[in-house]
Amino acid sequence: MPQDLEPAVNFGDKNLALISKIAPIIFNYRIPKKIEVELYDLKFPSPLTGASFKSETDILAIWLSMGLGSITFKTITKGIRLGNEPPRLQEINSNGKPGILNSVGLPGPGIDIFTKRIQNSTLWDYGRPLGISIGGDSGEEYVSNTKNIIHALKDKDNYFLELNISCPNTINGHTLADDPDQLDTVLKELRNMTPRVISVKVSPDSDYPLLSNIGEIVGSFSRTFINAGNTQYKTVNEAGVKKKNFSMPGGGVSGPSIFPRMLEMVHLFSSIGLPIMATGGISTIEHVKAVKEQGAILYGMATALVLDPFCVPKINSML
Repeated sequence: MPQDLEPAVNFGDKNLALISKIAPIIFNYRIPKKIEVELYDLKFPSPLTGASFKSETDILAIWLSMGLGSITFKTITKGIRLGNEPPRLQEINSNGKPGILNSVGLPGPGIDIFTKRIQNSTLWDYGRPLGISIGGDSGEEYVSNTKNIIHALKDKDNYFLELNISCPNTINGHTLADDPDQLDTVLKELRNMTPRVISVKVSPDSDYPLLSNIGEIVGSFSRTFINAGNTQYKTVNEAGVKKKNFSMPGGGVSGPSIFPRMLEMVHLFSSIGLPIMATGGISTIEHVKAVKEQGAILYGMATALVLDPFCVPKINSML
């Protein structure tokens, strides 16, 4: 029988959900006052942020209670998506470091249900910026999804938009990162539509010329920043996973092993002069110091929140 990590993750999520109502009491970690970061008109009480991979309010509330300065919802697309067939999630060991191989495929309820859910979400009560991550099979879908979100959140101010141009879970396998001109067109339409802060999430699999091109485009618009980056693609053989234990030829690796590549990306975008959120393998104060030295001002976390969420208050106390 194929191994599958996903049932264990789902079981853990259900247990966390059971205690979520008392999370503000048992996980109420104080965020030191002097570590606040301002990005345009957004104020992050901690520079540690939850990267886009979960949308369950119960889980996100616990992580905010542990001291994250912000969270970003899992990327949402126009229609309902079931994702790829399981098994699609595996724990791996890469260069002696724990990680996760993921090819879940952006399952989600679709934009209509998502916007209804977040309008009155209790997560707004934390008073911290919420990121809305947007995906799509075309530039037109990015624009349409964004328009729906802006309309649904017309009474909200404390959020930013994230264009996830780096996830290849699209109909044709291509992303906006493959067509910078289309990215430029989408950003023009969105900037004409809203003054809202916009993040563009890029992939560590893109080469330097492409990343530089994307950076120049993003930097030409007001109130934007770069999220560098995402999971790093590896085949099942490269990840050390048996083919019978993974439904896809490969997936995105997350965890400490991708940190060096992410650090290179931060250095690149810093040289362009862009505000940067660093995402990829961050789990220790040493990681944070390294990306801060390269110019990042926000530090996105994902795998660390699953493997050791108590690293959040630890890092906050040492910033």
